[in-house]
Amino acid sequence: AGRQELRTRVTNDVARLAQRAAIQELSSALVIAAVISAAVFHRRWRPILTASVISVAVLAGLGAVAASTYRVAAFDQPSFTGTLTRAREVVATIQRSQDALDAARSRYEIATRRFSDLLALVARQEQSTVGGDDTAILHVSDVHANPIGLEIAQELAREFQVDAVIDTGDLASSILDTGELSTLAAPIDRGLARSVQRIGIPYYFVRGNHDSPQLLAALARAANVQILDGTGTFIAGIEVVGWPDPTFSTRPVAGEDKANERRLVGERDVRPAVLDQDPDLLAVHDERLAEASYGAVPLVLAGHTHARDMKDVDGTRILTVGSTGATGVNSFAVEADLDHEAQILYFRGDDLRAVDYVSVRRLGSDFNLERRTFDDAA
Repeated sequence: AGRQELRTRVTNDVARLAQRAAIQELSSALVIAAVISAAVFHRRWRPILTASVISVAVLAGLGAVAASTYRVAAFDQPSFTGTLTRAREVVATIQRSQDALDAARSRYEIATRRFSDLLALVARQEQSTVGGDDTAILHVSDVHANPIGLEIAQELAREFQVDAVIDTGDLASSILDTGELSTLAAPIDRGLARSVQRIGIPYYFVRGNHDSPQLLAALARAANVQILDGTGTFIAGIEVVGWPDPTFSTRPVAGEDKANERRLVGERDVRPAVLDQDPDLLAVHDERLAEASYGAVPLVLAGHTHARDMKDVDGTRILTVGSTGATGVNSFAVEADLDHEAQILYFRGDDLRAVDYVSVRRLGSDFNLERRTFDDAA
């Protein structure tokens, strides 16, 4: 319908515009040719008239060529240059997944009911290392502009009664931050900030490689958000340092170059800050930013890989969470078995006592919860 409307407007409007422009051009050509030839031939009327007629004839010939080669039908198969070369694939993605969000929401309602059953089961557990006085922190990452990911984060924060959320980055989409297309993400950024504010508890954000300055500015205006940019903060007595990813770019950058830059910043900037502030927890988007700090900080939280990982290196425990947004909005356009993942960390004082790892399979399936305890007796 849009293409047909464009063709109709082109047919009607351009024809009138062309006629008006042709009259103006021919009149201008006649006047300008007469003035110039009069200056050259000094009021010799025959060469003045000849030059004027020739100029009008040449311009009329050019107009005739343009009219004979002009085809309205060419608008049915447009070609794009510059930023618009990406328009076709963006529109195609939206068309393929136009009903996906509504379907995902209906499946999410089913998952929420199952989630309530899961919580009741957890509450009945008699043996637990987690007490009511512990501090609970929800760790999310790599939402990638998926609104369902933020809804799950809000539900987890409410049902598990967490004290704060730590987001280790890539809240933004990964398909609209290339070149000038990044400007199209501004409304999405504002929507993400509003969703984060609705979570309603302190939300500590560490920039990922897809998070633009515009997104950070939108988040900073949310009342419950604190951007962690290398300075320390306290969450219920737990000192946290968050270091932003240094590799955001609207142009393609090789993965190995990004990895090298992260390790360089980790050695040059992150480790000295950790040694100076001596935090209980270091939050980064990519684990490689923290590698130089292993042994100097008890706990590292990371994301980026879209895969779960847990390991101990030189006395540092590294917890990497999968994608809370199930790799983002692009997941609506593909058939894949993707999980929304998050983890809840329980601290007694500044000691990590347990982790609940939660995954939601395909939004219409079951919630899985795995508890890992770290106290010596368990």
